[in-house]
Amino acid sequence: MKRYRIYEQINSQHPLVKEYGRFTAQLLLNRGVETREDAERFLNPQWGDIHNPFLMRDMEKVVERIRKAVDLDEKILIYSDYDADGVPGAVILSEFFKKLGHTNYEIYIPHRHNEGYGMHPEIIERFLGEGVTLVVSIDVGIRAFEAVKLCRKHDVDCIITDHHLPEREGERDILPDAFAVLDPKRDDEEYPFRELCGTGVIFKFIQAFLQRYREEFSINDGWEKWLLDMVGIATLSDMVPLRDENRAFAQFGLRVMREVLTKRGKREGLRLLALDAGIHPHFFTEEDITFGITPRINAASRMSHAKEALRVFQDYPNDELQIYVEWLNSLNSDRKEQVRTFEKEALGMLDGESIDGILFLGKEYWSPGILGLIASKLVNTFALPTFIWGGEENRIKGSVRSSTIPLTYFLEEGSFPSSCEFGGHREAGGFSCKKEALPAFEREIKRLAREWNDSHQDEELTIPLDMELVVDEIQQELYEALRKLAPFGVGNEKPLFLIKGVRIDYAGEFGKEKNHFELAFRNSLGKRIRGIAFFHTRESFSEIYKGGEYDLVAQLEYSVFRGRHELRLRIVDLFPSRERDERVVK
Repeated sequence: MKRYRIYEQINSQHPLVKEYGRFTAQLLLNRGVETREDAERFLNPQWGDIHNPFLMRDMEKVVERIRKAVDLDEKILIYSDYDADGVPGAVILSEFFKKLGHTNYEIYIPHRHNEGYGMHPEIIERFLGEGVTLVVSIDVGIRAFEAVKLCRKHDVDCIITDHHLPEREGERDILPDAFAVLDPKRDDEEYPFRELCGTGVIFKFIQAFLQRYREEFSINDGWEKWLLDMVGIATLSDMVPLRDENRAFAQFGLRVMREVLTKRGKREGLRLLALDAGIHPHFFTEEDITFGITPRINAASRMSHAKEALRVFQDYPNDELQIYVEWLNSLNSDRKEQVRTFEKEALGMLDGESIDGILFLGKEYWSPGILGLIASKLVNTFALPTFIWGGEENRIKGSVRSSTIPLTYFLEEGSFPSSCEFGGHREAGGFSCKKEALPAFEREIKRLAREWNDSHQDEELTIPLDMELVVDEIQQELYEALRKLAPFGVGNEKPLFLIKGVRIDYAGEFGKEKNHFELAFRNSLGKRIRGIAFFHTRESFSEIYKGGEYDLVAQLEYSVFRGRHELRLRIVDLFPSRERDERVVK
């Protein structure tokens, strides 16, 4: 049973209340924003507050090396990751080179299934044979020791730009022997903000180059801001904390996207993709990007090749772009269908099984490209660490998601078979094993999960709620005040409210497959308010058949669909009001 705890409510005499009102002030305080100065910086990011890119270690070397490559017309290889961070990074760096008048470059993105993540020495060797004299990575490479060593062997400079954690030995980082390494997570880095995404790091390079050479290349002030649509997409997609520069990049990126979506010509492929995703050009939020654009970019590498997404954002005639967008949408549709099929199979495997604190399951024909999506859905359903695997010839590949046990615990405490690899962050990761080693890997994972649960069984997990609302407070003015804190995401989660004493007029399912739940109730003026919960049914909330008053845990959202505008609730939980003292702890 989920339990909730409401943040301590703000005193009416607090300076933030006098400045911003109780509602906005409470949300700011819940997010650690306590002074007017910090509140202004949070609510109204200014371009002038962006950090000087030359504060990043090795930036000086990178700027001068690329200036030399442009002057000498060297052939440059852009080696990018295949996800919705790497692809936008490749887009903006290639556009930047074109703006400089340098067209002697190639973009390479590895195949997610056939090659896998990382910089592969055999690919580097191929391009060295084709005359490449400078390699620039995007969102990848911080552990590419062999690929960088190969570049060194052939006297080719390699610039690593990444945002992942370097390999460590004892108390220090071990970096590839590259010409330069731009990575804000280096342990010797003094850059003021360490949480940039991969595209954000590349954008900092572009800022630095223009800061020094803008006039020599006759590039207008502010030209680089038109790249922020891609930076914003990458920042939102890669789930980096939306604080400091990331908040500014996301917010300014959404503004640039609004310009792109309302005016033809700036980035026509993005405009067409957004239209096909049903994104309204005037009424869209960060969630429209993460649920509409991001999955389509990632569908390319999951179902085919990331180049299918890359070309949507490049400079092609409109009729070609429309074909590319339609193909990307078809890949996304195939991806959704495959996820639905495999998710049903996974639930069937769990039906009637005793679940002992962790989910570990798979089938050899499950496609590795969508395992993370299945894992995420099962985590949302069962709230348990979830290991999902699929076959790939003689080696198993898997994805891991967790909202409870930190995956770093498994990494630090586990003793796995030598043929198994396991890596990731606190809530997401991946693993691979030889088939014969999979049972031993599973046993070790389950042993670790039991140990964690035994040592943490007395801990009570509670979900924070921003504040209580009464039904009559659910109105447009409240939503507009809430949006002042947008964009929402990691580090600035969408506000979650407790709405007490609701009497439900209607409850049922909607959608083509009737797999989404909706309810309706009325305020004191008789106005109808609707709440929805995707991928839930009435059976998920069986108590509603018994009548009485209910408490909702919900988010406030504004929907524009087929010309219909609706202020509504996104339901997270629903329970009888009589259970409030048990569910909402002090």
